[in-house]
Amino acid sequence: LALAVSTIDSFQPETFAVGAQYKGDGWRVGGSLEQQNWSQLEHELSNDTIKDQQSVAAGDRARFDDILVPRVGAEYDLSKNFAVRAGVAFEESPLQTTRNPELNYLDADKFVVGVGLSATYDRTRLLAYPIRMDIGYQYQQLQERDFTLVDYDGNETNVTADGDVHVISGSVTLKFRGVVQP
Repeated sequence: LALAVSTIDSFQPETFAVGAQYKGDGWRVGGSLEQQNWSQLEHELSNDTIKDQQSVAAGDRARFDDILVPRVGAEYDLSKNFAVRAGVAFEESPLQTTRNPELNYLDADKFVVGVGLSATYDRTRLLAYPIRMDIGYQYQQLQERDFTLVDYDGNETNVTADGDVHVISGSVTLKFRGVVQP
């Protein structure tokens, strides 16, 4: 028995971004506008042979919009080796539908605010470039949105997606010099 299975394990939309920054002495501010083409996911779902969205009634099919994500950020140098960064963004949900039988996708619009601190250690003896350490905090506020979940038997449950997300992350950046030989 031969099976041809086509499923989606992750999807990244085609994304275009434009941005600008203004830099002063020890500070900079910038902004960007990002377009994410989520409508391509509808085509991907139509090729899914496990959860065949084409066989679902037209009104119940998962539908997605292309979205624009505005972002604004700022950076201020506290000293030669320390900087503080902050930013804000609004991410609209690309999901148009609130009732998606047997798929039950949930998504909501969200406001995102972040703040971080960077430290650069430039007195490295073995490395050609400074070491940079970053730590940041991000808060996401999900806007309330109602959904109807539908199980395999057709039973419906109304749910509300909302909440707050708190993220703390850190990183260490090491740069290495490449050797180019003719």
